[in-house]
Amino acid sequence: MQTRIDVIPLEELDEFSGLVHKAPSVPSPIQQLSMQMQEHWTWKSRDATTPPNLLVENPHSECRGLKSVEFNPTELCNRTCHFCPRVDPEVYPNRKLHMQPETVQRVVDNLKEHQYCGKIVFSGMGEPTLNRKICELIKICTDAGIYTELVTNGDKIYQDKWYNIKDFIDAGVNHMHIDVYDDKDQLLNYIEMAKPYTKYTNFNITPRFLMATGMFNNRAGDVKHSDIDSFGMAEPCHAPSVKAFIDWDGTVQLCCHDWQRAGGNFGNVNEEKFTDIWNGESMLKIRGRLMYNKRTDCGAPCNGCNTGGNMGDRKKAIQAWSLKIDKNQYSTN
Repeated sequence: MQTRIDVIPLEELDEFSGLVHKAPSVPSPIQQLSMQMQEHWTWKSRDATTPPNLLVENPHSECRGLKSVEFNPTELCNRTCHFCPRVDPEVYPNRKLHMQPETVQRVVDNLKEHQYCGKIVFSGMGEPTLNRKICELIKICTDAGIYTELVTNGDKIYQDKWYNIKDFIDAGVNHMHIDVYDDKDQLLNYIEMAKPYTKYTNFNITPRFLMATGMFNNRAGDVKHSDIDSFGMAEPCHAPSVKAFIDWDGTVQLCCHDWQRAGGNFGNVNEEKFTDIWNGESMLKIRGRLMYNKRTDCGAPCNGCNTGGNMGDRKKAIQAWSLKIDKNQYSTN
């Protein structure tokens, strides 16, 4: 197959995948092409509910800075992808640990108390559908009127073993992100499965099998694949300023990229209000350091992280935290 900068046709996608997806070393231009290919062949439907205006810019709000709250519903995954820490059980083992409805309900009640206008995402470090209560967890959020997304590999839907898409429609999910890891036939089948439900739910069905290994992030340095950059970015990071990450047991962690939880445990939503943790002194300190300094100067795990760091949210994040974080206190520039 001849690689072209123009769009590679559908019938050649599997051949392209075979050349780049698991290859130990792929030239940078081909890596970039793999991202373009993935974006081009991603199937999107936006016929349903419009996403909310994200990121709470009001510096007086207890939800200041928030644009999304991510739940980690389970520590199980049915796949061991080569670009993921789970490929090595010594690094990240599968564990039968699941989030409970009471945890989600406490967070949702607290967010509604403060008129939260962002979204809730079920994603995390495992495969969300392996928590057999996932539809119940989603419904708690959607019943409260909060825009709710599910990120899944879709295997338990595709295999028609545990769920079908209608189960999630009935739970009220506003957006389904289905990451396809196998081939074009799986991609096309998912699209046909989703089409009858586009007026109820928005969809992103993404052909991850087209992505070259080197284009995945390193999970704060936790991925050891030789083709993934192991060095951190010399840029500030705003992820902990705009995105909350709540683990399966209710603990609030630094961010969704810190798979080893090296950034610390900031509190548990089953014991105190989420907004108190979100605005707590411990989070403010690390948030301030990351917001105004290079993350490579901020110590582990951030100094080994190569994610984008939500740099596009920089201006709004600084505004949202202006009353809580003094630049002069944290900046070393």
